[in-house]
Amino acid sequence: MRQHRISESPLKRGGGIVVGMVVYTIYGIFIEVENGIEGLAHRDMLTWSSKKNSQPGNLFARSQSVDCVVLEIDYVKKRLSLGIKQLTPNPFEKYNERNPVGTIVETEIKAIKDNVIFCALDEDIDGAIFSQNISWDTQEDNKDLIQKYSIGDKIKAKIIENKNDKIALSIREVEGNPFDEVKDKSTGDTVT
Repeated sequence: MRQHRISESPLKRGGGIVVGMVVYTIYGIFIEVENGIEGLAHRDMLTWSSKKNSQPGNLFARSQSVDCVVLEIDYVKKRLSLGIKQLTPNPFEKYNERNPVGTIVETEIKAIKDNVIFCALDEDIDGAIFSQNISWDTQEDNKDLIQKYSIGDKIKAKIIENKNDKIALSIREVEGNPFDEVKDKSTGDTVT
């Protein structure tokens, strides 16, 4: 990568620029922002979709011009960090405004991997249901609970967390927490 002129460049952090792409790798794309100056747009900075970002070469052509933002300039290491997704609204923010924590959504299972159920929530937004959020029954093994579900199943789930562009869902909380019925009871109270 040619980086020798970065100390002479008038580039500023947060500045939007139109550039030509140079080369892509598994971890991102190198973009020539000025003649002889290249920066890296890490794959996490390409789009808001982690699925799309997993294959940077499928997103852009080698000679394609792209808009990007300067995220960081390291004059000592002569590195330029760039971002493309920052030029578009964050779809998670919009989704979370419409569907705050506590919302029950109808969704479809898109994948099951490593004891996690992944569900489609919006165009590029998935939610994750971890095995401990499937059932209140602690007698059943989490792996057995996951095996009751298949890709394509339509389910209802409750949004229990939406932080850092990740949405956690729960099947078990759709009907409420059974322990809420006894939380106001004292030792010795009769529960039916």
